[in-house]
Amino acid sequence: RCEDIQQIPHGTVTKTGTSIGSTATFSCDTGYVLYGTPTITCAEGGWNEYLPICYGCPDIITHFSGSTYIVSCDAIPHWSNAEAYCVDHGGHLASIETEEENNYLKHVAKLMRGSAWIGLSDITTEGSFQWTLSQQLTFTD
Repeated sequence: RCEDIQQIPHGTVTKTGTSIGSTATFSCDTGYVLYGTPTITCAEGGWNEYLPICYGCPDIITHFSGSTYIVSCDAIPHWSNAEAYCVDHGGHLASIETEEENNYLKHVAKLMRGSAWIGLSDITTEGSFQWTLSQQLTFTD
């Protein structure tokens, strides 16, 4: 038998039991991110993995060269969803205009846990990229 897991801080556990072969599946409350294996299995000697933890994941607000950037830790699966998120927060996805801004955003992106979206897309015409506010491309990396 395995230890009976009742709960994890800032999250929930759904288990099928505590006998060998049983599973425990974990999820985190809004604003928290799961670190560890989301589903563990009861084996000889106990659970096959350490219990995961839920840790706080606040948005990061940062400024560079007169612009404000919000780095969200929410997983946003598509470019259009990311742009809508930015519009809902009074802005747009970043339009990178200089090498300095690009280097700064590369540094900030290291703080993220997933993919990063920028405001360059070919959503209007396949293969023809433009910024969300239709600025000319002035920098490439």
